[in-house]
Amino acid sequence: MEPVQSARTRTRVAFLVRVSLMAVPLLASAQNVLTPRQWREDLRYLADQILQTHPGAFHQITQQQFESAVANLEARIPQLSDQEVEVEFARLVALLGEGHSRLSLPGLPDPMSDVPDITPFQDARLAFRRLPVSLYWFSDGLFVTAATPEFQSLVGARVLQIGGRPAEDALNAVRPIVNRDNDMGLRLISPQSLVIPDLVHALDIIADPSRADFTFHTSDGKDAQVKLSPLPAGAQPTWRESYENSPPSLPFYREHSDKNLWAAYLADRRTVLVRINVIQDSTNESVAQFAREVNSLLGSHPANRLVIDLRDCHGGDNQKFRPLLLALIRDVTINQPGKVFVILGRATFSAAVNAASDLERLSNAIFVGEPTAGAPSSWGDPRKITLPNSGLIARISTVYWRDWTADESRPWIAPDIPAAASSADYFAGRDPAMDAVLRFPNQTALGDILENVVRAGGGIESIMRLYYRHKTDAVWADESTEQAMQRLGAYMVSTKAYREALVTFKINFRDYPASLSAALQTVQKAQASEPQNQPLQDLAAQLNEWKRLQQKNPPP
Repeated sequence: MEPVQSARTRTRVAFLVRVSLMAVPLLASAQNVLTPRQWREDLRYLADQILQTHPGAFHQITQQQFESAVANLEARIPQLSDQEVEVEFARLVALLGEGHSRLSLPGLPDPMSDVPDITPFQDARLAFRRLPVSLYWFSDGLFVTAATPEFQSLVGARVLQIGGRPAEDALNAVRPIVNRDNDMGLRLISPQSLVIPDLVHALDIIADPSRADFTFHTSDGKDAQVKLSPLPAGAQPTWRESYENSPPSLPFYREHSDKNLWAAYLADRRTVLVRINVIQDSTNESVAQFAREVNSLLGSHPANRLVIDLRDCHGGDNQKFRPLLLALIRDVTINQPGKVFVILGRATFSAAVNAASDLERLSNAIFVGEPTAGAPSSWGDPRKITLPNSGLIARISTVYWRDWTADESRPWIAPDIPAAASSADYFAGRDPAMDAVLRFPNQTALGDILENVVRAGGGIESIMRLYYRHKTDAVWADESTEQAMQRLGAYMVSTKAYREALVTFKINFRDYPASLSAALQTVQKAQASEPQNQPLQDLAAQLNEWKRLQQKNPPP
């Protein structure tokens, strides 16, 4: 964490901008709404406010890099259009390298806000427009997920080119102006940026913001070149999605997106599903009342599992999550290994990450889905700043939120069971994350849990977390985990996951020194079948070294 910036630091940046204001001639274009002097005044105000507002502005870049970027932009302002200046302001704020500090483009919803309102603008010529399609970056490419009625036939099409550039190049081109904590935030915001023609024109991706050239590979297997014109600034059109053409069964995560909180009992799956879109009271129900409703569902139905879906939650009020957290950890019937699942995704951000962190630390939850867009240790609680001439709105972080683990560098909270959606999953109405939860065997013994997580794609980091959570719970204080870990290590040897097997055997050896003999027997048996397997030989050599040290220094 960086210290609060001194008055000397703030004065230095302001001085650099003021000096350059006097040094560069004013060459404002007659077509611009604001003069270069007005834009420079806004730049000075923005730079000053970043330093005055953000206690640790230079945690990703140096002060020198920031000052250089400010001076460089100031010098170029006379040659830029209004919207090019606005995009450069967004780039400047994105240099801070975090998801909460950002410039909200006027005329569009802020993609990282938990309120989907249009960002206001004081002059329509300063507002940004969007194209009549929505894009999403799936595991297998960039696809159209929704369109206005005129372009509904494009839903399901893969984007091949934008402005003659491959889609991958276009995604990389918008990277510098995307505010984010990590690459999951990039995967969320970049596709939304590519449908803003004024922005992609400012980045030289397209030649004409009034007619954006796209090449699609359509769902019927053909390539199509389409020119898309932007919608009016501030437009809120009717969107058509794939399942309105030929509706499959709608997955639960696509339902009730208009509600802050939603819960239901799925009788055929013996599952209580809790969907959290915003951690905030609803008009007719507080979060505490909703937590009581969830308790009632769990108490009045035979539930094998509780699923908390945070994948589309951008945040809300951190303090409001407490009733739900308490309701879960107090319910000893459901708060057991293998019974609580939390679905995460690239839109899980801000207060939703803090909620996931609380669940990670205090509950027996298994995480499923994608890594979060927010980092567990990150700057947040942004303060709204309005620039004096343009009316542009920036949001600058004010508070540092610390992860509960010792690792402040964790970029995200990762799932124990990865389950990313492909385009085929989405357009067929499948939900890989929920499917993974429902496939998970209804078993609560530690050995079963660990092996089932590994079978579902979990890595050694998840195994270590689940193991130590079990070992530090008073409920299982007298339970031996030796056989469970030996069984898991043997399974990993059988699947040739030798690095993971080594870590598992090491954990078991540390807690149960006598377990080393069983581990050696497992590896030696595998060696008999594969005597030329070098990684297996390396594993055996490490275990034998531990055995030698054990014999040299036997435990008391």
